[in-house]
Amino acid sequence: MKTVRFSFILVLVWLLMGCGVEGETATAVSTALSTAVPTRVAVITNTAVPPTPTQPPATDTPVVMDTAVPSPTNTATSTATSLPVTAVPTETPTIIPTPLPPPPGEIYFFWDPTPFDSSGVPSNAPKHNLYRAIAGDTLAEWHVDTLLDKVMDWTMEAPSFPQVVLSPDQTRLILTTWKDINDDGDVEDVSSIQIYDFEENSLTQVTEYDPLGFALTGLSDGQKIVYAWGKEVYMIDLSGSSVEQLTPSFPLNVSRVLSSPDGDYVAIWVQTGQLFVLDMNTKNFRLIDEYNPFLNMVWSADSQWLAYMITASSTSSTLMLGNPDTLETIPLVQTGLTIPRWSPVSSQIALVQNVPGSSSLHVWDADTLTDRELIEWEGNGASLPVWSPDGSKIALSFTGEDFATIYVIDVNTGEVTELLHLENIEKRELWSFGAQRWSPDGEWLLYFDARIENGGLYVINTTSGDSSLLLEIPENTLFPDHFFWLPDSQ
Repeated sequence: MKTVRFSFILVLVWLLMGCGVEGETATAVSTALSTAVPTRVAVITNTAVPPTPTQPPATDTPVVMDTAVPSPTNTATSTATSLPVTAVPTETPTIIPTPLPPPPGEIYFFWDPTPFDSSGVPSNAPKHNLYRAIAGDTLAEWHVDTLLDKVMDWTMEAPSFPQVVLSPDQTRLILTTWKDINDDGDVEDVSSIQIYDFEENSLTQVTEYDPLGFALTGLSDGQKIVYAWGKEVYMIDLSGSSVEQLTPSFPLNVSRVLSSPDGDYVAIWVQTGQLFVLDMNTKNFRLIDEYNPFLNMVWSADSQWLAYMITASSTSSTLMLGNPDTLETIPLVQTGLTIPRWSPVSSQIALVQNVPGSSSLHVWDADTLTDRELIEWEGNGASLPVWSPDGSKIALSFTGEDFATIYVIDVNTGEVTELLHLENIEKRELWSFGAQRWSPDGEWLLYFDARIENGGLYVINTTSGDSSLLLEIPENTLFPDHFFWLPDSQ
């Protein structure tokens, strides 16, 4: 029995040492061992070619492993069956509106902030300072400065209800000033023409002070001024060194002179009720109309027409067109008119017509003599129409008993946009809401708010409706006047 067991052990050792037949015997032994010792599953991989993902076998059948490739439990190589992706919830981003950039350019206007006296009467000789407003970094921030009091002896001289003309290149203002010479404190004794330079912040006196007031206008070359002094009309250069008399002495004083945009003509309104046109090339002047009184002369942008109004009574007016070449006059419309405003780029003229109980905005084409009504509303509280710089839109405000509205009207389509509407307001006496000027880029509008509370000058974006207070105007002061909104280059 011992001999048999010893022989079996020798045979087994011999087989384990690889002796005997290599094929079937080795396979049998390997299979027998695999049932006793679990082996690690490996992927057969060629190191030169990326592996093709396979489903791991369900059995423990051994597979020869290339040691240069890690096992599936340690590799990032994906298998053919992908795991489901779990969606990670994300928060909805909060949309923060981009703040509007501040309005461009610089706003200039004249204003006397002196309060009325105890009886509510303003001064007979107010001092109208020149104000400049520039937007800060935000819409709510404005820098407002006074200018003329820094370059004049403000105790003795100042503009008082000045006549103001902007030079064609928008670098200077031509204005009238008054001076106190009898030490009574009122700057109303003698008058002069002066030029304010925006860039240099300087004031240059062009004419001597004189008891007679001046009516003035600038020429298109920007180098000469035409002005009326008493009964005559003169031309002077900006230095004041060269003066030329353009007309003989009229029977009565000249009330107003107005140069055409091209500088070829000057309209002259004489207190006799006569309207003349002076040809600046030939220095000849001719009568274009004769009626008293004339009001509000305005040249078309192409200098082909002079619009003016004649009044028969306090409630009846007629808008006329006069041609400076042919002297032809054409009555356009009659009854209840406000001051007409020419388009800055065309021969269209905007006007508000008031009839009992209602008002309407019209646009007349001076070339075709056709009229279009753009909007009509109840009541008679409309402001003057204000054209946008490109002539495509008109801003217009309307004030009722306890409300105020600002409209923007597309001239081509007739579309009306209500830009601002205020209800249940207390309005100042004799004051009204009014659009004053467009910004140079046509995106903003300067307007006056006539509420007793929070009244003043505001700007409003014509797209978004965002607005901002530029300057508070107290109730018991004069209304600011002569607005100019100039580009940043100024």
